[in-house]
Amino acid sequence: NDSFSFRSNFRFQNNELSYRQLYVGGFARTAAGNSDFSTIIRGGGGADEDFDTLTLDNHFAAKFATGPLQHNVLVGIDYQNITGENFQQFNTGVTSDPLKSIPNLSLFNPVYGGTMPSPDLTLLSSGYVNTYSKRTQVGLYLQDQIAIGRLQLIASGRFDWYDQTTRNKKIEAGKDGAATFLSQNAFTARLGALYEFEFGLSPYFSFSESFEPQAGTRYVPGSNPLSTEPFEPVTGRQYEAGLKFQPKGTNAIFTASVYDLRRRKVPVSDPGAPGNGLPANSQIQIGEVRVRGVELEGRGEIIPGLDVILAGSYTDAIITQGTKAQAATASVGAVPTTTGTRQLGTPEWLASGFVSYDFGRNAAVTGPLGGLTLGAGVRYVGGSDGTTQYKVVNGVAIFERFTTDSFTLVDAVIGYDLGKASSALTGFSLAVNAANLQV
Repeated sequence: NDSFSFRSNFRFQNNELSYRQLYVGGFARTAAGNSDFSTIIRGGGGADEDFDTLTLDNHFAAKFATGPLQHNVLVGIDYQNITGENFQQFNTGVTSDPLKSIPNLSLFNPVYGGTMPSPDLTLLSSGYVNTYSKRTQVGLYLQDQIAIGRLQLIASGRFDWYDQTTRNKKIEAGKDGAATFLSQNAFTARLGALYEFEFGLSPYFSFSESFEPQAGTRYVPGSNPLSTEPFEPVTGRQYEAGLKFQPKGTNAIFTASVYDLRRRKVPVSDPGAPGNGLPANSQIQIGEVRVRGVELEGRGEIIPGLDVILAGSYTDAIITQGTKAQAATASVGAVPTTTGTRQLGTPEWLASGFVSYDFGRNAAVTGPLGGLTLGAGVRYVGGSDGTTQYKVVNGVAIFERFTTDSFTLVDAVIGYDLGKASSALTGFSLAVNAANLQV
């Protein structure tokens, strides 16, 4: 009824993934131990995965009043179960075994084709990884949204139980290293307040916490065969404040917000890879990333059928507790700490705009033309720090960071409501989208 309701959601999904890849593993060295940057060492390998995901969510909702307070209460429990198997293996460089060898490539005189390593990961190396994992998460949550006149308040709490079992199928069950276990519990909360003035301005403030279990693993350098350890969950907290403005009598809304986000145990690229027997896609977890930013957005209907969206943001993402510095060795130069550096792959500046026109929403347009919709937009992405790379100088591998250039992309869409051309086609439409066209 209008006061009480119950809802249940169920979803099952099967995901299969199979890929093989070649990647740059570094620069080949000359006889003197230096690199002339003319030839790259390549790594290669891949993964085969098959996972099933079962998701359930059940909750009760109740609407009632206690004096001047109008409550909208939600209480529920959700469940997620992910099970599946994973094969993966990555090799680097030339060997005497053609099933395992990955030939180098000259950048100035490349020779393509030739003998490539076996696509069978078990033949690529006896050190291949074969694991079976089971991940279960149960969440119990309670939320109360309270209205007091024009003031809106929200308070919610959630407790999660997360368990993960990973079995190494290459080791007999019951023996050391055959299985690893991870169990994590966490309570997270969310608080918020918004006040709506009569003229359309709504200031708001919110606080939220997060708990994100991680399915990934960390490679253990020096282990033979190469072994892994499960990642710990990522946790975070965020403060946000802003203004929302919806002018009376218009179909438009403008928002401005500032936020401070902290995330802990964030997966990032391993600065020691490729190398040290680690594949190029190796990741590790770091202590904390602090993200502060400003976001602006405006959207609305200028005239019937003409919609405009404008958005821009500034993001200051700094690693406040990063990977430790690594001392230099005879063959590898010192690797500086990542503490105090920008988070990889996070641009400082983003801006976008999109304009669309639906001819059918203009009363002056009749006939088949009323089914046409046209739209186009532009996106600007500022430069960002990239993953570490290395070069070899006087026989020593030197690690460096690089910064990508900013770029601008164009998107476009054309659509048509076929019902405007024929009543027999009511409910059918066609659309063509073009995305990421570089200027």
